[in-house]
Amino acid sequence: MHNIKMCYNGEGLRGLDYISQNMPCIATKLQTIGEDFCGLDVNSPLGGEQAVASLAVILSEERMTSVAVTATSNFTVVFIGTETGQLKKIVMESSTSAMQYAMMNVDLGSPIQPDMYLDPDNDDLFMMSLYKLFKIRIYDCSVYTTCHTCLSAKDPFCGWCSLENKCSRRYECQDSSKDPLSWLSYKSGKCTTITSVTPHQLQRTTARTLELIIENLPNLKEPLVCAFTFASMEKPIITNATKKRNGVNCTTPRTDLLPQIGYGESEYFF
Repeated sequence: MHNIKMCYNGEGLRGLDYISQNMPCIATKLQTIGEDFCGLDVNSPLGGEQAVASLAVILSEERMTSVAVTATSNFTVVFIGTETGQLKKIVMESSTSAMQYAMMNVDLGSPIQPDMYLDPDNDDLFMMSLYKLFKIRIYDCSVYTTCHTCLSAKDPFCGWCSLENKCSRRYECQDSSKDPLSWLSYKSGKCTTITSVTPHQLQRTTARTLELIIENLPNLKEPLVCAFTFASMEKPIITNATKKRNGVNCTTPRTDLLPQIGYGESEYFF
């Protein structure tokens, strides 16, 4: 944009002498030039004299030989092949910040060739080394079985689907487009977590309501229930629950349904 404004003010040369003769810029009466400016008959073609400058957001010790780019959710993801036969997976978090979240050995010792191709569904990456062709799945969310491992992987394609208790792509998670807390990306930093239970301990002969404070609680559909599990019982005991602003209230099971407490124990913890 700087080159365009300078040239239409009559400053400098048009550049691009490999296309046409490099001529001095012609001053015009244009007052404003915005991002949607498409040029005029004068000062065309226009390259300008000032080169575009930018800072590298990530550096590599190996020479990069190929690149492919895609987008998922709010992230730009870059796949880089190297001369040593490796594939680097990088997420661009902003125009000044990037992070390598994974690297895999594709064909060690054989450079990855320049042409890499992502299939239209953004599921598989096709790439070549010197003598081999590879089809590589660019994500596998199912290998992460807990919220912690899912978010710790920092894979921009994967997030924790809170209501279904699984690591998945965003489009595979119910209500992810309606409730941002139903699908948690690695940038969220926190899983849905019970941070406190009041009261934190209770006598076996007492029944009352437990107040659970829960962080990152998605929008739950009622009716809700709480499940109380015991080592000595095959099935959990189900009770009614009520959603509150910052958590859930659970009714404790009837005391006659609770298992007996072992000798020497005086309290039962929930």
